Amino acid sequence: MHRTSKLGLGSVVLVAPLLGLSIAACEDSSDGPAAGPTEGASGFDASFDAPTADVSSSLPDASPGLDAALDAQGDAGVQAFSPKSTCDAPLPVVTYAGGDFALRPVLASAPGSPIVAAWVRVVSGAVADNGEAKVFAGGTWGPLATLTTMIRGATLVAAAGGGGALVGYHQNDDTMMRKRTTGAAFADVGAPTPAYAVTTETTLRMGAGGHGVQVWRATGVVGAARIDPNGVFTALPDNVTAGPPAMTSAVIDAAGNGFAVWHDESTSSVVGRAFQGATWKGSAAVLAIGGTGGALDAALLPNGDAYVLWSRIDGSPGVHGATLHLDAGSSTSSWSAIEDLMTGSGSSPHRLLASATGELTALWGQSDGSGTNKLTARRRPAGGAWASPVTLGKTTELFGAAVDASGDVTVGAADAAGAAFHYRIAKSATSWSSPVRVDAKSGVGSVGGSATLAIDPATGNPIVAWAAGNNVVYTICR
Repeated sequence: MHRTSKLGLGSVVLVAPLLGLSIAACEDSSDGPAAGPTEGASGFDASFDAPTADVSSSLPDASPGLDAALDAQGDAGVQAFSPKSTCDAPLPVVTYAGGDFALRPVLASAPGSPIVAAWVRVVSGAVADNGEAKVFAGGTWGPLATLTTMIRGATLVAAAGGGGALVGYHQNDDTMMRKRTTGAAFADVGAPTPAYAVTTETTLRMGAGGHGVQVWRATGVVGAARIDPNGVFTALPDNVTAGPPAMTSAVIDAAGNGFAVWHDESTSSVVGRAFQGATWKGSAAVLAIGGTGGALDAALLPNGDAYVLWSRIDGSPGVHGATLHLDAGSSTSSWSAIEDLMTGSGSSPHRLLASATGELTALWGQSDGSGTNKLTARRRPAGGAWASPVTLGKTTELFGAAVDASGDVTVGAADAAGAAFHYRIAKSATSWSSPVRVDAKSGVGSVGGSATLAIDPATGNPIVAWAAGNNVVYTICR
């Protein structure tokens, strides 16, 4: 993507359907939690929320005047700029006929690895769905790969790194599978996981060395497996935990070491456990959070620690974070003090990203009390304090986010009307680009879970894919 001036969920560019965005001053703050983000210029959300009806092959902005509205903010610490990007006319990834249609596409990319798209194919008249995937290379999509028959309503997860990519999915109610590719065919990785009682949530991550980790939460257990760069699958012993299935996350480094993280609702805690290779390292570290946990995400820091972001949905709700560290000498994992990124109701983290240098970007949706969600961002420079929160706009869906090799973060979302996709780019804690229109959403797919975003490592261009009618389509923004 051509960026004469730049500023970020998904590797990693994060894209989600963007809201009508407004920019507020970002200042370093170490004074504890923020009550909420500040708003930008008055009227900006309103102009953003009024989508244009037509879809052209080149859509630089959501509507006329958005750049001017952003550039006139006047906040001394904020540098609003236009990324001067346009998005290609949408082209098909896959086209179906006969009543079949696609749902919930996902994209994954990383430097030196293939770009993978995977989605659920709902087969007309069948009682189960199919998982399908393609690899994007040299500007074209490769042949269609059928992953497996899936339980109806299941979801896919994908990750890339170290020259390969993995796709994970629920094969039925209680087993999970994963497929691996290095840019050609997809191959099975390991046998189906042992049968659990209702596995409902899974996380898949890959490191720069090509190692992967999959973590899943079932009733009574948290399971994990390590996949080496040759596709060898090793299941780690289950972690026994009380309570129903809950959210999981994980990080993994270039050497194949990292942390699995999960909520334990029976003890109102966030739990982290280190692994080295295919072996757990020490016991789990338990962090009491004083209430029921909501969304959860983790990011790898350059020193091998994990920063974990979560929401609390009862008692004193808000968005919080802490660092998880493994002491190599004692094999003991420990948590830092909890940081309060935001307090208040209706907040839930969507994504946490870390650049190669350790800058963190946290993104979450915050309710304004009227049923509208505001996409909020907060950034922390490496070794520094969290900057003030910034409201990016009103949204119905955060569909992706990623950070690229230079540390720029791309965030994609749908506007509050659910009628258009947009993205914004962040270059620093005090600099967010004007929103860029990706494509009109009306008539081309459902709002929930319909879009996904990744960055092409070879060009730095965002790639956005979404369910459009019966099909999956994509665009490249340059």
